[in-house]
Amino acid sequence: MAVFGKQKNDWDPIFHGHVIDPAVFMILYVLIGIVITVLAILLAHYVFFWADKNASTLEQQVVFESFSFEGSDTRLLSSDKQIYRISGRWQEKESLEYICSRGDAITVFSKVMNSDKEGSFYSVKALYSANNCLLSFEEANHMHIYVTWRAMLVPAVLAIMWALFIAGSIKVGRNPSRYSKRVVRLFFKDGYIRY
Repeated sequence: MAVFGKQKNDWDPIFHGHVIDPAVFMILYVLIGIVITVLAILLAHYVFFWADKNASTLEQQVVFESFSFEGSDTRLLSSDKQIYRISGRWQEKESLEYICSRGDAITVFSKVMNSDKEGSFYSVKALYSANNCLLSFEEANHMHIYVTWRAMLVPAVLAIMWALFIAGSIKVGRNPSRYSKRVVRLFFKDGYIRY
């Protein structure tokens, strides 16, 4: 094959002629870099721009009976035994006691979610009692960002590892005779290197 041939390339500014068919390696580097970039963009969109708007939520009048804290989440139980969850660090005990003790209907904006552990539940995005705002959409969005920002670490770690791999392969590929065969094999298969 011409692409995977073992002929020496005339133009190879990166590996200085020590790697057979360096274009394949460079194309691979670019493609994997594009995949990592797309993953980072999708996660950034999910974390920072996936705002829970009023139009995409369900408005209900709910009477809550009890509440509990589960990790960083708040779990509310309604009078009709439906589960409502507030994700994030909104654990204001006084507000929750007020909501549960009065027996008044609270206006809840939520989305129906499913969990393997609990089945279906409502993810709370805003709470209003009469004219009082107990939990606003902005607070819920801020908590969403706080809880999910760690997802951005995945493409960051992948990008760092990929950059280190590229830097290592270029360093080893430029002068493979300086490194042991084991180190060279970390970056290149046998038959792709000229010593």
